[in-house]
Amino acid sequence: MSSWCGLVFKICVYKLVVFSGELSTKMMVQKDERVKVMAEILRGIRVIKLHVWEDHFVDRIGSKYGTALLALLGSFKHFWKYLYCLGGPQWHSG
Repeated sequence: MSSWCGLVFKICVYKLVVFSGELSTKMMVQKDERVKVMAEILRGIRVIKLHVWEDHFVDRIGSKYGTALLALLGSFKHFWKYLYCLGGPQWHSG
């Protein structure tokens, strides 16, 4: 019996490690997009100021942060569904 518990525990830990890696990869992709936009802004700051494009670039940066936040929240939604499938009914049987 204890060997089965150990096996189930190892599978759960493995799934959590895989989830963590996928989340990290998604967040790094989003961070790369934000860094590219910021680098573009820093290279062209004089042109941006000259043509009064600040609002446009603020919106672009905000959309990149919004996309990263949605990816993070979506990943956590799947994580909680996974945890509930593992043992949710036992937590609520009180």
